[in-house]
Amino acid sequence: MIICAVPGHCSNNKGMYRVKWLVIIGLLLRCSLLQAHHQDAHSFANIHQVSTHHLRIVLTVDFTRHQLSGYVEHWLQRLDPAANKLVLDTKGLRISKVEISTDGEHWQASQYLLGLANPLLGQPLNIRLKADTLRVRVHYQTGPDAVGLQWLGANQTTEKKHPFLYTQSQSIHARSWLPLQDTPAIRQTFDATITTPAQIIAVMSADNSRTDKTSGVHQFAMPQPIPSSLIALAAGDLHFKAMSANTGVYAEQSYLDKAAVEFADINLMMATANRLYGDYPWYRYDLVVLPASYPYGGMENPRLAFVTPTIITGDKSLIGLVAHQLAHSWSGNLVNQGHWDHVWLNEGFTNYVEQRIMQEVYGPKRAALELQLYLQQLEQALVTLPQTDQSLLADYSQRHPD
Repeated sequence: MIICAVPGHCSNNKGMYRVKWLVIIGLLLRCSLLQAHHQDAHSFANIHQVSTHHLRIVLTVDFTRHQLSGYVEHWLQRLDPAANKLVLDTKGLRISKVEISTDGEHWQASQYLLGLANPLLGQPLNIRLKADTLRVRVHYQTGPDAVGLQWLGANQTTEKKHPFLYTQSQSIHARSWLPLQDTPAIRQTFDATITTPAQIIAVMSADNSRTDKTSGVHQFAMPQPIPSSLIALAAGDLHFKAMSANTGVYAEQSYLDKAAVEFADINLMMATANRLYGDYPWYRYDLVVLPASYPYGGMENPRLAFVTPTIITGDKSLIGLVAHQLAHSWSGNLVNQGHWDHVWLNEGFTNYVEQRIMQEVYGPKRAALELQLYLQQLEQALVTLPQTDQSLLADYSQRHPD
């Protein structure tokens, strides 16, 4: 199907857009399911034999040691009755104990073995299963070089009162802070208990309504399945301000009011996307403004997008980044690629949805300007990009998907 990506050159029939989008989603889902039958070159996990459908995450945040410690519990789906092991992805984790259970109440120690280290992929964690094993607990600590964790001292934050931690799981960094099947070919729900110092607020890509501002024990639940790359955690001197009944912003105090004003159009964007692509499926849409050292523009973690404070300009000139993260709620979060060679499916469709949102909210001239900036960036990139990478489907099998 040919999709018009240039604002102002497509039919204005809203019903037709919704029909086209449903067809696109169906085709994308079919691609994702077909890909899931192939081994992900960036994962050791034996997902075709045993897969995780739910994670229970119990971790303590230690800002002094720059360490997460605790356990992750896997609720398993046994796909191959003959399978006698679970293979997880890890990178730099210090495994202390592995337990298995048939009912989630009675646990016993299990044999496990960390495989040879691969500088790109980390190490496979091989866990012995019994025929009736349905749950596995891995007790561990993160290592000092966990690539998915960014630890900031108080002096690296805006308010300079408390330290800060944020995660970056995409693309294959979740395995550096969680032992799991780190591939987009499967999706899982999760619940989490995160313990921090009492003055630190923790938030996750989940239901944050039970975040405890006083005790430091924070409870989270994500009832919708997501790939491992979208599991996210931030903890620091965070405050919250609502922008509507189901949208709001977390930030350090000095950014809070400015961010709420800058992002106020998120409700118009949400209404537009709902009309074009179907009702928003994630219940809430909040943003967290990370410290200025955050090296990305944004990250589309469901229910809690991460954004850089550098887009808070006072004139909404960079609000397109927020539209892009919101657009991922449909393309990339609701439906995603089966492995990282096909990440273009996520970003390509999301850029299209972003352009449609910008056109509807800000008009065709603003949307055309945003598109022109994208084209200029593409032209600049093609000057230095190797010829082998100048295609939608590049070969990342021996390279890091980032």
